[in-house]
Amino acid sequence: MTTTSDLIERYLKIVAAELSNLPAAQRADEIREIRSHLEALVAQALQQGADRSTAVTTALAQFGSADQLGRILSTTWQRHHATAHVAWWQLLLIYIVGVAVTLGMLVLIGDVPSNFPSNFLPVLYKALWIAALGVGTPMLAGYIQRRRPPAARI
Repeated sequence: MTTTSDLIERYLKIVAAELSNLPAAQRADEIREIRSHLEALVAQALQQGADRSTAVTTALAQFGSADQLGRILSTTWQRHHATAHVAWWQLLLIYIVGVAVTLGMLVLIGDVPSNFPSNFLPVLYKALWIAALGVGTPMLAGYIQRRRPPAARI
């Protein structure tokens, strides 16, 4: 015979299986949070006079499908953390491409000195600064947005 606590544990195991791509500590936090909410719903139903079996069944029904909940949490976590960690070489590559594109644009608009090889350094400096601003500003804005608490985001 399956007890009510077995139903909750089985539900949590299914959710945990869907969260297999999360780090172990994050997965444990998510499961702990879900368990806490389920226990609160069960306690509320018990206070309203329901028996334990009905309270657990109702709480699980309110949470919905365990595998769907796990997939939603997993996808949300992946989306949030996919852009949060960019390797240094990716930043360098983006910057180099930005410098190359900027140099190309400067050449196209004719901002190259007539004695091209000897006085190219100022144009190169300009391209480095433009690329740094073009690449750095959006990345800094994204970093600031991720660091703000969710309640402060608009």
